Amino acid sequence: MCSWIRWGARIAVGLAVLLGATVSAAADIDQIEACMRANVPKSLQVKTFELIATDRSGGTRMLSGRLYGRLDQDLIEATLRIELPADLRGAAYLVREAESGKGEDMFVYLPALQKVRRISGGMKDSPLFGTDLSYADVKQIAYAFTDDSLKLEREDRLEERPMWVLSMSPTPDNDSRFDRVEAWIDQQSCMVIKADFMQAGEVRKRFVSSARHLAQSGPHWYVSQGRIEDLQAQTHTDLRIVDVFSGQDLADRLFNPRMFYLGP
Repeated sequence: MCSWIRWGARIAVGLAVLLGATVSAAADIDQIEACMRANVPKSLQVKTFELIATDRSGGTRMLSGRLYGRLDQDLIEATLRIELPADLRGAAYLVREAESGKGEDMFVYLPALQKVRRISGGMKDSPLFGTDLSYADVKQIAYAFTDDSLKLEREDRLEERPMWVLSMSPTPDNDSRFDRVEAWIDQQSCMVIKADFMQAGEVRKRFVSSARHLAQSGPHWYVSQGRIEDLQAQTHTDLRIVDVFSGQDLADRLFNPRMFYLGP
């Protein structure tokens, strides 16, 4: 998800797409965050994303759709629209970053209800269209954990690649069920390869990808495949991203809370 991981992405989003800027291995937290933040493209479109949710018994359900994102006055906006399965066709999710320190505005549209609902409080930990992604997961993964509590914990290696390990501890008023998040950031691409979502000292949810799933669209890096695991429920959701385009003009209505679900 994305790396939208600063969407969604940033999911799904991670789902966000980030540039591969050069940062020294000895970088401090400000440099790492600046690398991730500054490299979000002005606009992007994911032609196809797939979410394959697997339940505890091994049953699967696949969702597919499109994702649109842009920077508006340096604030990130992203819309995710579902095309399949038929019973969710037209469902949509919008997240808009508020001014610094004021969090995000999140909205969801469900065709069966024919109305837009604002996502707030405990609803942010609700499953996104029946997957193991929650609305908050999309934001935290895709947005690369930008937060006042962000810390550089240590350096590590995954798949023989150097990583920075960052941590974030949501504030009590954040309404998150997780009290700590750790993310492994690939030093070459500034992409999140792994993230642990912790509660009372235990990992409850995990995002994991691989360096072999790092891809580029022009100068932009993104993670083409990843998995979200709910370790407590013993379920998981696989994410696949196909065809990422950046630099295209996107209609304002895609990011308008009253019109985003209508599509381009």
